[in-house]
Amino acid sequence: MLLNARQIHRVLGKERIILLAIEDITKHKRLENILKESEELYRDVFNNASDGIVLLEKREGKIIHINPSAENMLGYSTKECIGNKLQDIGFMSGVDDFQTIMQKLNENGIVNYNNIPLTTKSGQYLYTDIYLVNKTKAVQCNIRDVTERKLAEEALKRARQIIGSF
Repeated sequence: MLLNARQIHRVLGKERIILLAIEDITKHKRLENILKESEELYRDVFNNASDGIVLLEKREGKIIHINPSAENMLGYSTKECIGNKLQDIGFMSGVDDFQTIMQKLNENGIVNYNNIPLTTKSGQYLYTDIYLVNKTKAVQCNIRDVTERKLAEEALKRARQIIGSF
């Protein structure tokens, strides 16, 4: 229960009156707890995902949030990323510009890019699969390091060429 009290001064006479209002907030508290649990679950999933997750604002594609996996993969801290665009921190260059990506997202709801080269802050070269999902307030950009898979595919291709030349 929520109790509100207010003293009321009467113009005539010197009596003081207290106005009490009591409200049942059980439903409000229950909804508040559900929202808190949902936020904690989202935060856990976001922070513990093995893929890098970067949230982008929709207008210009500036980074508004980045998870620890993306920090580790890219070598940039959250502070260095916030307010920058993906191209500013070494990836998505050579891919569609952000407005084209947004147009595709609005049409399809999801956009995939495979084997996208990425340069980390330290200059390391990675291959990544990137998919972007159109969410209501932000664009979710998931990044998966596929460098080992890409190198294995290239080694297999070279081996087949060598074998085929015999």
